[in-house]
Amino acid sequence: MIFIAKLARVLIIPSFIGSLLGCGSVISNYADLDRPSPTLGQGEAYSSNNPAGQPSDTGRSVGSEGSIIKATDGGTKGVPQKSGITGQLDSVYFTDANNGWAVGTNGIIIRTSDGGATWIAQTSGITEGLKSVFFIDPNIGWAVGGAGTILMTSDGGVTWNPQTSGTRQWIRGVFFANRDIGWVAGTAGTILKTSDGGENWIPQKTGITTGFTNIFFIDSNIGWTVGSSGTVLKTTDGGANWVSHSTGAHVRLNGLFFLDKNIGWVIGATGTILKTRDGGLTWNPQKSWTNEPLDGIYFVDKDSGWVVGSDALILRTRDGGLTWEPKKLAAKTWYKALSFANTQRGWGVKAIRCWGDDWFFIAN
Repeated sequence: MIFIAKLARVLIIPSFIGSLLGCGSVISNYADLDRPSPTLGQGEAYSSNNPAGQPSDTGRSVGSEGSIIKATDGGTKGVPQKSGITGQLDSVYFTDANNGWAVGTNGIIIRTSDGGATWIAQTSGITEGLKSVFFIDPNIGWAVGGAGTILMTSDGGVTWNPQTSGTRQWIRGVFFANRDIGWVAGTAGTILKTSDGGENWIPQKTGITTGFTNIFFIDSNIGWTVGSSGTVLKTTDGGANWVSHSTGAHVRLNGLFFLDKNIGWVIGATGTILKTRDGGLTWNPQKSWTNEPLDGIYFVDKDSGWVVGSDALILRTRDGGLTWEPKKLAAKTWYKALSFANTQRGWGVKAIRCWGDDWFFIAN
């Protein structure tokens, strides 16, 4: 299953399930992302091979003005439902096959506890945009965003409590190694670390003022952050020291994913995909066959991975990135992120496309 944002047709990944989102607030359950679905028009929906216990021809989508469409019979029928939210979603995270959260503009937080069958709006208490969300279990998580915003919940989002970041910079990435140790990264070279679950956030010295877009750790010591002008920084001591490694790219890097301390990928503007086999000391370009910005990346093993980006693009590799298969979906759509609960089940946020100031609901 996969949740996809901004979408006019779905690609399915058998056995590998995850979450995707983009310019809008649409969420759906999908599976079997390895083969293309039929091209769909506005308000249509499609899903297949749903392993979450629902009929294989059933899917759900939410769209403009908080609309939710439950698609049945392969998308030939749609039943309107109500989500109670509107706005763009920018990040999604699942801890298991049932529990997931998505965040976005104007402090939007929504949560599902039934694998995406239903989504419930939660009260963030803020109006700042939220750019990233991360949970370590179904109860404990963080959401970050504009003006140094860091929110924390210990009850699955029933209540969200602000934490003091000490900065007014935009925070765009968050990652926790466990319930105590975590990091956030953002504009103007901002990296903050906590060792007590966010009670205190301590600035880390990077020596640069480049804006960071994302951050990723494989344990409490080894991690990377990426950002503007091809920037990649690495730490091996939990962030006490950050070392810059040249990528050879000079574009904004938006996302990264590591399988272990050696093997990882970064993605970014102009279709950039780079792979490392030595923990980021050296980076080798991979052919994406696109010049579109790429924003989200996820691998389930050393061979199978997916990248998403603008212009309704999904890329898939089955050989660790030696070759990437482009899957072009509806025009004028932008996928922003993806998240997998495990290698068997997942969800995604899909479906509004924006053309200028006009919003069109597209469900797949």
